[in-house]
Amino acid sequence: MEEINFREIFRETCYIPALRNLVETSSAEIARDMGQATEAFLAPLGAFLGLLLEHQDRGSVPAARRLGISFLRTSLYLGKPTLLVEAYENLPFLEKPVMGCELSGAWMFPGWDAFREELDENIRQQSLGRYVRSPERKAYEAEAVSILLRRLAMPMKYMIRGLEYKSIWSRLADMEGFGISYGEYMDWQFPLMEIKGEVDLFLCDEKEDLTFRRFQGLHYVNKEFGPRELDDCVFRDCTFQNADFTGTKLRNVRFIQCVFEDCRFEDVELMGSSFLSSRLRGVCFRKCSLLPKAPYYSPADYKWSLLEEVEWQETETVDSLFVDCQRFNA
Repeated sequence: MEEINFREIFRETCYIPALRNLVETSSAEIARDMGQATEAFLAPLGAFLGLLLEHQDRGSVPAARRLGISFLRTSLYLGKPTLLVEAYENLPFLEKPVMGCELSGAWMFPGWDAFREELDENIRQQSLGRYVRSPERKAYEAEAVSILLRRLAMPMKYMIRGLEYKSIWSRLADMEGFGISYGEYMDWQFPLMEIKGEVDLFLCDEKEDLTFRRFQGLHYVNKEFGPRELDDCVFRDCTFQNADFTGTKLRNVRFIQCVFEDCRFEDVELMGSSFLSSRLRGVCFRKCSLLPKAPYYSPADYKWSLLEEVEWQETETVDSLFVDCQRFNA
C-alpha cells in the first residue's frame, strides 16, 4: 500500500495557495499605497539621519559610512513589525554600531494576518490538523517571511530615493562612500543607495564599479557604451548624440531632463528605469527589456517627455509605460 505523504499534501494544497495570495495581496496593497508607505518609512528615517549628523558634528560619535536597515523577524510574531536602523563606521554587523533606532514596519506586511487565517482554513478543509505540527508550520511561515522580505528590497530602493527631496539630502550628497542597505539582522543585506564620487565613463578603469553613479551636465557624442553595468545611476541634464547602447545594463537608471538624438538601444535591460522630462528624437529601442522579468523590478517608464520618431522594434511595450508624454511619429 502506497504511503501518503501528508507533508507534500500540506505544501501543495495549503501552503502554496496561501503564499501565492499573500504575495499578490501584499504587492498590490503596497503598490496602491506606495506614497503613504514611503512617508511612513522615510519620515522617521530622515529624522534619525538628521540626529546622526548632528552627533557627528559635535564629535560625540564617529563618522558613519554605512546604514544598515534590518527587519526583526520576531517583531512580526509579536504583532509589531519593526525595522532596526543602525549606523556603522564601516560594514554592518562586523563592529559595534555608533547609533541606532527602531522604525515601525507596519506597512510591510499588509496581508500577513489573512495569510495565517487562510493557512488555518486550508488545513481544516484538508483535515491535516493532526499531521501538521506547530514547529513545521512555523518553518513554512518563516519561509514566507523570507520571500516577502526579499521581494520588498526593490520597492524600498525606490522609496529611498525620496531622501533626495528632503533637506537632509544636501548633507548626505557630500558624504562620499556613504551607503544604505536593507535586509535581515546579522544576515543578508541588499544595497539601496550609495554616494559615489564622479568618474569618467570612458577614461576609468574597466573594473571600476559604475553602479549608483551620478552624472550631470555631460555631453556624450558618438559614444559606444557597450556592456557597461550602469544600474541605479542618475543622469541629469545630459545630452546623448549618436550614442550606441548595445548590451548595456541600465536597470533602475534615471534620465532626468536629458536629450537623446539619433541614439540606439539594443539588447538593453531597462527594467525599473525612467526617462523623466526628457526629449528623445530619432531613437530606436530594439530587443530591449522594458518590462520586469523578475518581481524585484518595476516596468521602465517615460514621464513628461517628448518622443519624436522613436521606434520600439522587437520590444514589448504597454500603454502604462507612457505618462503625460507628447509623441510624434513614435
